[in-house]
Amino acid sequence: MCSRSIQSNIDAALVVGPHDDVAWLGTTPAGEGVYAVVHRRGGVFTHLYRVAEGAVRGRGGLVHLEAVLPGGRLREARQLAAYRLSARLDAPPVRAPLQAAE
Repeated sequence: MCSRSIQSNIDAALVVGPHDDVAWLGTTPAGEGVYAVVHRRGGVFTHLYRVAEGAVRGRGGLVHLEAVLPGGRLREARQLAAYRLSARLDAPPVRAPLQAAE
């Protein structure tokens, strides 16, 4: 896991590299966190994650990979989160990737 500012135990459950972009998108009706991550190792892929806080005791949240999109597609991941997960999107529309701090 790259060293970055951890905002909560939910964030700690995501494994990201130093060149990955991480975007908090919002929450599901069940209160699960929804994230999009553009991974850049072995090619560029955008993953949509749903994270259940406290699902695994002492280890942060339980991470569910909901979708894999080829390329850097944060906007499409945001739309998919709203459609597939009925996520309440707390963040403004993604205009530029959020860079994971090193």
